[in-house]
Amino acid sequence: MTTFLNLVWRNHFPDEWRKAEIVPILKKRKPADSPDSYRPIALTSVFSKVFERLVLGRLQQYLDRFKLMSAEQAGFRKHRGTVEQVVRLTQEIKDGFHRKQSTLAVFVDFRTAFDRVYRRLLVQKLYRLGISGRLFASLRSFLAQRFIRVRYQDETSSFKQTRNGVPQGSVLSPVLFNIMIDDVISALSKVPGVNSLLYADDLVIWATSSSVPALESALNVALGHLSDWAKHNEMLINTLKTEFQLFTLSTKSHPVSLALDGDVLRQTNCATYLGIKLDSRLSWNAHAESNASKGTKRLGLLKRLTGVKWGASLDVLTLAYKTYVRPTMEYGNELLVTASDATVRKLDVAQNKALRTITGGAVSAPIAAMELQTGVEPQQCRRESAALAFSERLKRADVDFWETYTPASSRLSTQTTFLSKVESLRDEFSLTQTLQNPEQFPSTSNLAPRRTASYWTTLTMPVSKQNTPAIELKAAALETIHTRFPEGDWLRVYTDGSAIGARRNGGAGVYSVVKSIAAPVGSLASSFDGEIRAVILALEMLLSIDFSRAVILCDSQAAIVSLCTNTPTNSHDVLEGRRRLEQLLCGGATVVLQWIPSHVGIWGNERADALAKEGSQMPMPNTPISFTASRAFIRSAVNDKFDQGHRRSAEGKRWASLLIPADRVPPDLPRRESVAAFRYITGHDYLNAHLHRLGLKDDPTCSLCGSSAMTSDHLNDCPRLEDIKRSFSPDETNWSKISKLYWAAKTLMAEEP
Repeated sequence: MTTFLNLVWRNHFPDEWRKAEIVPILKKRKPADSPDSYRPIALTSVFSKVFERLVLGRLQQYLDRFKLMSAEQAGFRKHRGTVEQVVRLTQEIKDGFHRKQSTLAVFVDFRTAFDRVYRRLLVQKLYRLGISGRLFASLRSFLAQRFIRVRYQDETSSFKQTRNGVPQGSVLSPVLFNIMIDDVISALSKVPGVNSLLYADDLVIWATSSSVPALESALNVALGHLSDWAKHNEMLINTLKTEFQLFTLSTKSHPVSLALDGDVLRQTNCATYLGIKLDSRLSWNAHAESNASKGTKRLGLLKRLTGVKWGASLDVLTLAYKTYVRPTMEYGNELLVTASDATVRKLDVAQNKALRTITGGAVSAPIAAMELQTGVEPQQCRRESAALAFSERLKRADVDFWETYTPASSRLSTQTTFLSKVESLRDEFSLTQTLQNPEQFPSTSNLAPRRTASYWTTLTMPVSKQNTPAIELKAAALETIHTRFPEGDWLRVYTDGSAIGARRNGGAGVYSVVKSIAAPVGSLASSFDGEIRAVILALEMLLSIDFSRAVILCDSQAAIVSLCTNTPTNSHDVLEGRRRLEQLLCGGATVVLQWIPSHVGIWGNERADALAKEGSQMPMPNTPISFTASRAFIRSAVNDKFDQGHRRSAEGKRWASLLIPADRVPPDLPRRESVAAFRYITGHDYLNAHLHRLGLKDDPTCSLCGSSAMTSDHLNDCPRLEDIKRSFSPDETNWSKISKLYWAAKTLMAEEP
């Protein structure tokens, strides 16, 4: 395949790669008789996609190295995203509020933007960017002579040539579209005081001032520039969907009129920008309501999966909530840290409903108990973690705006900005000093190494580390080492990493007959960071000696795969390790990485482990903190705060045992047992004593025997349930016994007059 792809690179795109088959998919709740109701899915050659990905790597590296794309464009760019654009827009709007200013914003809708790209003009723009040689020839060949056909149900059309648009379904198309639309930013920047942001074809234009008429005038001039740009680039703007909004705290009426190409634009009080609803005061009330509504609708799935006595187990329901329901409630979560408690309470209520469905808990069951049982963090915890992690991402992204922007002084307590809230959270969790040395993301795309090392993540005998005794694992590992890497033919190098609590004070260890190394990695380095650094130290040692074949024996499969594959990574250490490996391989050496199990008594591995622990005790260097390490530290700090809150809530309570993971209801219990067990642990069980506390029963006494208060504990002594207890088998679990007693009591209660 490599030979063939090189031929394509040196010549032109094959004709078959220029063809695409379009399969229209009907959109939700759209009329089937309208062509606009269908989403076209393009099926193209797999080999073409492979080649396009290789070309994309070179194109992206060129664009990033010379910073040829506007920083205001965030679509399809590494380390950028939709939330960043909304944060920047709303930060400037709220800073305007603090300066007693208003903001006028226009949300522009391009009509079928990707399909209207004028290819000849796109090729000219590629040339003006300095793209030349084989890269330019490949891109020009890629855009020429494109054909599509449509397959709908059992019918297929003939192929028709397309004259405009970037090819649908192509790997290259998003970046090519970015190049096509990028200069709209410079066209709009000619108007003083006007700002703009792009996410692919989602364009927002705004200006901030204390004079609304001045805003109206500036935006109308900017719209004139936009119209000229669109005509020159043969783009169409949908004036029916393009709308504007005035963000102001003023209670006075401010009539505003904006027009584009003679069409008066529609004004809105709540625009949706990149999926996030923006009300005129940025209270986030509309967005929180929208997210809560979406989550509540999806809760129907959980309810269809389970009932009180039947259905999916607790672990399945929890997984369904985390992967299907919760993501819809958390889009734009970073922004909601500035919302009021009343606003975000809607999301808390939606999550609490889900927790009651998952656990089968009573309506009065403590929320903290349900969170402990399911392992679902409070929404506030996740909002704060997301906001802090996002701020760490901004510090590492190569965007000048965030490095130079000066926010307004805080004047209004009700208008907390994102940046000021993040600073207060940093102080609250004591992160300012700890995370003061961020490691920047790699600034350019990284082309695949010319050579990658061979690696093994399995032994010669099929074994499972979790299910195999240590002595058998050791025997299998030694057999693998002696069979694949005979001592006389291979230099064996053992590596290991260590960290306190797996995420603090990382150390690296290397052991071989040539040299032993112990080294510190960093105060916030994880054990994975230690593993990677240990392999790098081993590779540096190999570069300094003469050898023909060497095997690096490492007990981290994740580290091996990261170093020996071309998976995209933000880790400078992983990139450095790949470069060291390539340097050795291109120099003629043979280097293989082999996984071995840890802590099974392999001498070399035990020595490397001891050296890594020694390294973790050394004075830590002031190394830059990776994004992964900072995110893990933030999550730990925020979770610790809420863990303390759970402990305070559980103090002296019946359900305090849920603080201990081993004492929680096993997540794989049958639904009937799981619900009974959780109600038993919490004491919120709908028995008479509980109903009496809720004011629903006059008497807490057991209505079955009348001897004492009817609690879950009483059921074991209730004479009316003796037959149930006699039916218990010797090997029956305690959870099963609790379940039988509980549901028998509930049945008898239901039969009472």
